[in-house]
Amino acid sequence: MTAGTRKPAANAVLKVPLSKAELAATKQTVCVTGAAGYIAAHILQRLLAAGHTVHAAVRSASKLGPLVRLPGAAERLRVFQGCDLTVPGSFDRAIQDCVCVIHTASPFALNVKKHLVKKHLLEPAVEGTRNVLASVAKTPSVRRVVLTSSIVALFSWPEPGVVYDESCWNKQASEDEYAYELSKTLAEKAAWDIVGEQERWDLVTINPALVFGPPLLEDHSDAQSVHVMRRMLRGDMAPGYPDYNLKMVDVRDVARAHCLAMVTPSASGRYLLAPHDFTFGRVRQVIARGPLGRSWNVWLRLPSKPLWCWLLWLLADLINIERYRLESTYGVPLRTNGTKVERELGLRDWIADADTYEEMAETMVALGMVNWLRPNVGPNAIVPFPPTKPPPERLFMPLW
Repeated sequence: MTAGTRKPAANAVLKVPLSKAELAATKQTVCVTGAAGYIAAHILQRLLAAGHTVHAAVRSASKLGPLVRLPGAAERLRVFQGCDLTVPGSFDRAIQDCVCVIHTASPFALNVKKHLVKKHLLEPAVEGTRNVLASVAKTPSVRRVVLTSSIVALFSWPEPGVVYDESCWNKQASEDEYAYELSKTLAEKAAWDIVGEQERWDLVTINPALVFGPPLLEDHSDAQSVHVMRRMLRGDMAPGYPDYNLKMVDVRDVARAHCLAMVTPSASGRYLLAPHDFTFGRVRQVIARGPLGRSWNVWLRLPSKPLWCWLLWLLADLINIERYRLESTYGVPLRTNGTKVERELGLRDWIADADTYEEMAETMVALGMVNWLRPNVGPNAIVPFPPTKPPPERLFMPLW
């Protein structure tokens, strides 16, 4: 897949303009589960900008924070709290009267202890999907469900010579190894099993690769990619980094894909979003040559060079890397074919990966999410809401 090089206006709150299909679509009432999440917040923003009425399903209304001040929220955003993936029926009120449900809520966890995998990962993912779809089954108005799945529902590690696309299913994951990948696979399969039992509503799944890009809220610091970027900026990978060859997509393009899947009547099946190759070396290159990289104190903290696999294997317990991931994925090229989303949803002008990394890093600094840098709105930061955390006394902390 060839990624575009479009760079939207630098300071727009809605970074990716609405497409013609989104603007022309009939205005709907839409439920977004996990509405305060990293991906869901961007979806929420697009839906409100397009004129839809949004039911935000969250465990606590406080999690939405300033999202309730987004343009259009006062008129068309309804908040439903008490929505818990583990509680049957807790989504009933949120889904009532909706035409579409965008189900983004799902547990994310790596390095879960084996005896806790079922309780903390598999059951919440699978039963959570079943509980949400049980609420859909009670709601005659629903015609489509858009489910946030993942590229890991296709595979756990790349096999030589294989090109991965929407026809692939992960057969490599187990409770002992790649438990998170197993949870995403089982949750998506459960959804396809359920949709096959009826004919009133259909299902579309979005399967993104690694999701990077600027967070909308300070509270998105627990998102995995935000955590990874923060580790890169604070110097955790300055001695070296793992030589993983992965795929990446901008969070704003992920949100756009969800919205296009909702408003495109012919959308069907699974959509893989994997427009960019990802390496830690590429992230370093982009940030080093941008505004943040002009400071030697930032530049010296960035990932330096790939480390030998055997050294990472020896240090795995210390640096919190699962050894089986090193053994199966280290240095192995990954090939994907994600052209289906381009053909069927018209999603072609992807945000360039350099814009993703640069804007993400600067936005995190502006939001006070990089605690050794004073919050500062740089030229590429996307900050619809000012940070509430008090800034540190100094702009830079000592390197060591």
